Amino acid sequence: MKKKVLLLSNAYWPSIGGIENSLRHLANEAKESGDDVSIIVSDIGVKNNDPERFESVVDGVKVTRYPLAPLSGFLKPLNLIVSQWKLYKILQQRYKVAPETVVVARYHFCALMAVFAGFSDVRYLVPSIISHQSECEKDREKPLLTKFKLFLFISLHNVVQRSALKRCQNFVFSNTMLKQSLALAGNRPYDYRLTKPGVDPQRFNVATESERSELRKQLLLPRDKPIALFVGRFVKAKGVDVLLKAMNYVNMDMHIVLVGDGDEKEAYLQYIDRHNLNDKVSVVEPTREVEAYFRCADIFVMSSRYEPLGQTLLEAFASGLLIVAFDRCEYVDTATSELGMDRSVIYAQKFDATALGIALEKAFAMVGEFNRLDSSEIALKKFSWSNLYSELTENAHHI
Repeated sequence: MKKKVLLLSNAYWPSIGGIENSLRHLANEAKESGDDVSIIVSDIGVKNNDPERFESVVDGVKVTRYPLAPLSGFLKPLNLIVSQWKLYKILQQRYKVAPETVVVARYHFCALMAVFAGFSDVRYLVPSIISHQSECEKDREKPLLTKFKLFLFISLHNVVQRSALKRCQNFVFSNTMLKQSLALAGNRPYDYRLTKPGVDPQRFNVATESERSELRKQLLLPRDKPIALFVGRFVKAKGVDVLLKAMNYVNMDMHIVLVGDGDEKEAYLQYIDRHNLNDKVSVVEPTREVEAYFRCADIFVMSSRYEPLGQTLLEAFASGLLIVAFDRCEYVDTATSELGMDRSVIYAQKFDATALGIALEKAFAMVGEFNRLDSSEIALKKFSWSNLYSELTENAHHI
């Protein structure tokens, strides 16, 4: 029978990222199941003069947006309060019309506002624990005022995320995330359900040699060099700075493709230019057709310091790529080893450029013998958006 499902987060198309990608696939699964699905997110990434800024249809799903920064000038400090109030009012109206709606939230503010609006069936699909993520992105050289602002930012998010974890049905992607959630919220393990995200086999699969060659030609990438791919946000926690430095320790002619954007982009570009790496590194804007890069690469680099799961890892596995990642240690808090795919992973034993360079060279040496199809087949059996959607909407009211 048909269910009414509402997906919530802080960003969606035209923003591009792992969480946005998960909403897209969950919405598609809802449509496939015949359920009545809609999305509410902020207007981040949407131009102010866009006639569909607050209401639009994306991939056949109605998207309602609330303003993230409705105030300007001296009133800007009140934006957080006002934007959340506007979200609350939208959710309150939805609750009055359909209180039986099952709400799936991917952002703690949205989850909490849904609870305040009256929804009793809020399922919080936890993307990360903000305090852990922010800790990895700290810069000890920043001015004292900047550090104080970060402290206030983390404190506020801790309060909101703790409250959301205590009031919702929680779903986490790894034991790492479970432990961090329990430490923050102080609730019980039975308040959580361990699950896994999915991967789209129509988009992420193994390309033939001729397809790979053609893709590289279309994407203006070298066809005669091994390619290492990174996809993600350009922030300190992702470790792209270490990946760029690791090129000094790879004794072969290779090419790195960085797909993403973020605060550290300018620093990466300066490093690339300063070290004459422009012909060895391609920096690509975020794209909705990122699968083309996965399908033409040789290896995927998960250089993150902090990663509670890593959607891009699943996409790399499904595309038949060898993975290079840091092993867990004092400076690395990731869940790569929890995925049960270690046969497809080469671990750097220390969190530094030398160890990562050694792992990269080892991976490139193994590419020719690596069974891409076998790795892809295992991944596609293990990770399913359909299974995740079924778990998230289990025991929901029908309409």
